[in-house]
Amino acid sequence: MALLREQFRRTGEPVIATFQFEDIINGAGIVVFYGQIQQTGAATTYNLVTNTLPSRGEAADRFINQTNSPYSFNSAVFNSPRTITGTAIVICELHETTASSVSPTVTFQHVDASSNVTNISSAITGSGSDQNGYVYNFPVVLTKKLFKKGETLRVLFSHPTASNSDIACDPSGEYQSAQPMQFHVPFKIDL
Repeated sequence: MALLREQFRRTGEPVIATFQFEDIINGAGIVVFYGQIQQTGAATTYNLVTNTLPSRGEAADRFINQTNSPYSFNSAVFNSPRTITGTAIVICELHETTASSVSPTVTFQHVDASSNVTNISSAITGSGSDQNGYVYNFPVVLTKKLFKKGETLRVLFSHPTASNSDIACDPSGEYQSAQPMQFHVPFKIDL
C-alpha cells in the first residue's frame, strides 16, 4: 500500500463570511438599525444602532413625539466603505393620547466626514390607522450611494406637529411590549 503525503496550508483563510442565500441572489444584505435614545448629561442623542439594548431612562422617556420633530437618527461612523442600494423598510409603532393624523415621514441621508448632508431618498410618509398600537410598515426607495470610511447614515424622522402622540423608540421593546423602531437598510454585497 502506497503512502499518501498530506499537505497542509501554512496559513488559514483571512476571512470567512456567511450570507443568507436570498441576500446573495439579490446582491444586497439587509442591516437592521434600531432607533435609540441616549442621554449623556444634558445632551440627548438619537442613534441608529444594530443591537437591542434599551434606550435611556424611564420607560416613559423611550418615545419620541412632535415636540422636537424632526429627529435626526445617526449611525456610528462606518469603519469601511459600503454601498446602499435598493428599498429600505421602516417599521414603527404609534402610541397616542388623542386621535389625530400622525403618519410619520422619513428621509434617508448620507453624511460625509465634513458633515455635508445629501438626501438619498425622497421624504416618504407612512399611511395607516390613527389607532393606539398601530404598527407602520412602509418602503422607502433609496438612491444608490457609496459610503466611505468615516461617513454615517442618517434617518430624518418627522412627526406631525398637530399630533398628540408618541412613536416607540426603544430597541429592547421592554415598554408595554412596544414594537421597536426599525430601519431595514439594503447594502450591496460584493462577492
